[in-house]
Amino acid sequence: MVEVFLSDVLETARSGIDTAKQILKLFKIDEAKILQQGEITKFASTVYSVLKEQAILFIVEAGRDTGLSIPITASAMGLLEELKIIIELESKSQKRLFAYHRYISLLDNAA
Repeated sequence: MVEVFLSDVLETARSGIDTAKQILKLFKIDEAKILQQGEITKFASTVYSVLKEQAILFIVEAGRDTGLSIPITASAMGLLEELKIIIELESKSQKRLFAYHRYISLLDNAA
């Protein structure tokens, strides 16, 4: 009984480690994409940092959390969308909602 429990614990831990490695790889790839861009790189990186902590985000929330203006935040998120890092879930003026879909998918598969 204890052996089965410990085996399950070990399997769960390995799965968590694999997921963490995949997430770190995703972050590295996406950060490289952002850094290859022009002037907006700094703003996109700032917004991206928030998305790593909160994978589903309204533009207004991203602006508030980063201290960036709404137009700059919208431009940064537009770039992240062009780079296929995020997808738009809902479009209603400033209530536009975006998701870091590949990150969410990795987390979902780990659950």
